[in-house]
Amino acid sequence: MALVAPLAAWFYSEPRLTLLIQFASLQFLLSALSTVPQALAYRDMNFRWLAHVEVATIVSSGIATLLLAWNGYGVWALLLGSLLQNFIRTVLLLRRGMPTPMFRREGLRQHLTFGGTITITA
Repeated sequence: MALVAPLAAWFYSEPRLTLLIQFASLQFLLSALSTVPQALAYRDMNFRWLAHVEVATIVSSGIATLLLAWNGYGVWALLLGSLLQNFIRTVLLLRRGMPTPMFRREGLRQHLTFGGTITITA
């Protein structure tokens, strides 16, 4: 998305879009980092903790967005507020911890055989 930003700015005849889109693309990175801890919290049915995370992110980013808008940041207030919300959510979810990947040799043959068969037949 960051690489295509100049094309989108050209399409809409708005050169200021380039930087906005490039900053907005950071959302993808933050979302990717928080996906596994959030899924683990859902799996553990830790909904109270997830609710606290959501309330903390919404309140803090809402206040930041309002302060930025009040100080004249315009559209950047919305974008930075959204990035802050995603950043805070990611940090709080990562505090819960990421699982460490475990690689075991047993069962590897089954996966390679299945994947190889699918690759050859596709």
